[in-house]
Amino acid sequence: DLTAVMDLRETLAARWKSENGASLSPLSFVARATCLALGRHERLNAALDVERGEIALHDHVNLGLAVDTPAGLMVPNIKGAQDLDVGAMAVAIADIAARTRDRKIALEDIEGGTFTITNTGSRGSLLDTPILNAPEVGILAVGSVVRQLGQRNRASAFGGGADWLFAAYFVEELDFARDAASETERMALAPRFC
Repeated sequence: DLTAVMDLRETLAARWKSENGASLSPLSFVARATCLALGRHERLNAALDVERGEIALHDHVNLGLAVDTPAGLMVPNIKGAQDLDVGAMAVAIADIAARTRDRKIALEDIEGGTFTITNTGSRGSLLDTPILNAPEVGILAVGSVVRQLGQRNRASAFGGGADWLFAAYFVEELDFARDAASETERMALAPRFC
């Protein structure tokens, strides 16, 4: 349920963008919630070494974001994303996406991802089939945010990974983390903009 996020965006969006040059999009909230949830589901924030038959767990989140470019889909990542609040995440997402579309990213911007989000909702899609960015073991596909008749704002989300049971728990945790993140950010951001 993204109602709290959408309400907060409505209150802060215009002022936030004019002061920071980046949109306070639903993706920035979902990205923050994902980082929080990955802290509790380390098996989805990992890399698979097929040759050795090993999985390496990461103690940091280098959050990959699928970016559609004229040259095709690219997945740069935000290093140390676990340390960013929603506002810093919004700025980082805008920066990495713009640099990717303008072909101004470096190899190190693409290397070292630990988990990826693909935001098919930005194209109006409710569901999609995400493709893992190897050697990562998890990806989150985020669909459109839609207001459903008689319900609150809903986003479709599907988490995939090496173990579907852990993916299901992760998506369940993401709902909790998203609510926690929106409340935390409402308290942190509102005094600056209201």
